[in-house]
Amino acid sequence: MPDFPSLNWLAVIAAAFAAFVLGWLWFGPLFGRRWQAEIGLTEEQIAAGNTPKVFAIAFALNVFMSVAVAAFRVTIGITSPLMSAGFGVCVAVSFVAPVLATNYLFSHRTKTQLAIDAGYFVVMYAVIGLVQSLLGG
Repeated sequence: MPDFPSLNWLAVIAAAFAAFVLGWLWFGPLFGRRWQAEIGLTEEQIAAGNTPKVFAIAFALNVFMSVAVAAFRVTIGITSPLMSAGFGVCVAVSFVAPVLATNYLFSHRTKTQLAIDAGYFVVMYAVIGLVQSLLGG
């Protein structure tokens, strides 16, 4: 059982913030236009959304994911940056990507949508593990 109070909370929050910034890059300048086109989301729909609320919830979920990665990494003794990033990739490839793929199959979403979304989670979990490790978390 992980000892949550002893987690390096600075590393957890910094990793969540890094994941948040990655999300901005991934769904912004890197793949934003393609992602929007794939899901049929217009600029008007984005503008009509409650952006502060969406961003606040997204950041809170990043913190949740970062806590989970830290707890598992600490419990199984992964500390090196390379192993921590690799652990994050394994989490995404083993758990997140198959769940997305199953959902996307049944909802008739495109392979491009899956590649963009699953690719983000693979890189995001690697970044979370890496940042935590580099900060001694």
